[in-house]
Amino acid sequence: MSERFYEMMESEAGLIFFFIVFILIGLISFYVYLWMREQEKDALTNKHRLYFEDAERNIDELIFSEKHSAEFFGRESRAHSKEGFTLCLIPSPDENLNEIEDRFESFQHTLAEQKYSLFSTLKKIDIPDFFVIRQDNLFSSSGQKFLPIDKILKKGMLSQPEKEKILLDLAQNLQSLHEKRTDTGETLYHGFLLPKSIFADIDESHRVKKVVISGLGLAFAFGPESIQKKIKGLNKRKLRIDSSIKNELLSQYEFFAPELKDPEQVGEIGPASDFYAFAALSMTLFTGKIFTGPTHTDWNKAPSKWISFLQKCLETNPGDRPKSFKELDMWLSDPEWELTTAEINKGNELHPDTPKNFESAPLVMPNLQFAPETCDLQYSNPNDPFTKNLVSGNKALKIGKWQDANKYFLDAVSIDPENPEANINLAISFYEIGDLISAENHYRIVKNINPELAKTFRRHIAFRM
Repeated sequence: MSERFYEMMESEAGLIFFFIVFILIGLISFYVYLWMREQEKDALTNKHRLYFEDAERNIDELIFSEKHSAEFFGRESRAHSKEGFTLCLIPSPDENLNEIEDRFESFQHTLAEQKYSLFSTLKKIDIPDFFVIRQDNLFSSSGQKFLPIDKILKKGMLSQPEKEKILLDLAQNLQSLHEKRTDTGETLYHGFLLPKSIFADIDESHRVKKVVISGLGLAFAFGPESIQKKIKGLNKRKLRIDSSIKNELLSQYEFFAPELKDPEQVGEIGPASDFYAFAALSMTLFTGKIFTGPTHTDWNKAPSKWISFLQKCLETNPGDRPKSFKELDMWLSDPEWELTTAEINKGNELHPDTPKNFESAPLVMPNLQFAPETCDLQYSNPNDPFTKNLVSGNKALKIGKWQDANKYFLDAVSIDPENPEANINLAISFYEIGDLISAENHYRIVKNINPELAKTFRRHIAFRM
């Protein structure tokens, strides 16, 4: 037998035969590898394929595409309706769906139709026998999903002041959320603040038009025990989600606060966990690199006025973290804290086609729900042109008509170039339309004349509650 084998090996036909066999074995092995990868990639769908297909068939208001993925909270499918494009989330039937549905409805009821400038809109789709959530505001009108924030950072699309403005708006949104209680007294929180959950809409000149954070209410709905169990499964690579999603989440694992990983601290999961994630996200924006833990953070790249607050947010013990985002005001309200022209220019260098005094809507707060602080003083002669412009500008500023306010204050300053009231309100209007360089220039004029009045500008942009 062995002699025949060697004779075959020495012949040309034998060599060709064994070469073909080796090629076939290689192809079969590669096919098996791809099949196993595909099974892992769509593990959740493969296990509950009929369940998900039945759920989608029962949703008349949506037309589903073939794009779906097994995500942390369940199967996510892209769909569209007459309102536009949306993401449809169907939690796995392995979950306690009745409890999740009850907690989600409690969360939504507590919000009482309140809209947030940063968070995407989630609502339950009413169909019998299934719990399904649709998530809007994550797509452009053409159906293009907004870019994840980590890709925005890699492309250098955000200047330092823009990063800070996003964080300040997030702090405001979270503070408002944390002030709400359910009927049972449970405090609302987000619970899943990761770069993976944050998206940005980019305009044609590659500037960020708005930022949207997804998943509001999902972590709360699943509950602390379920979330902790899923995070444990993720860390052990046993969670049934797409392999690419798994790798992405594991790269952002340090965004989860310690209590989310420790079964003995499950009762501590709540608003304090948002403070930890907020600090992790802040350092990701400031450094341009995914946060990998407090001991690996380059604090030199964070603005000095932020450091103390962020370090307090990263305390291991939830009880040692800030109790309110209003504490951030204490750290940032110092009028010496400034929007440095060097940082702004550095950001503008990334966009050479952007004019120096560009006009745009506010980056992340287009519909403000507060009256801006202004210098609305009484004058002895209300009919002179200067006072008329100042009064009209104040009225426009209070209702958020930034462009109109800017025009009135420019006219006022052209009459009295060093008037502190006109200049400080002009700084606020420039800030709101996006011209940060002009905003700082007029802020500095007031700072040199009346430092106390200059704090009006700092209070307006440092933290607005």
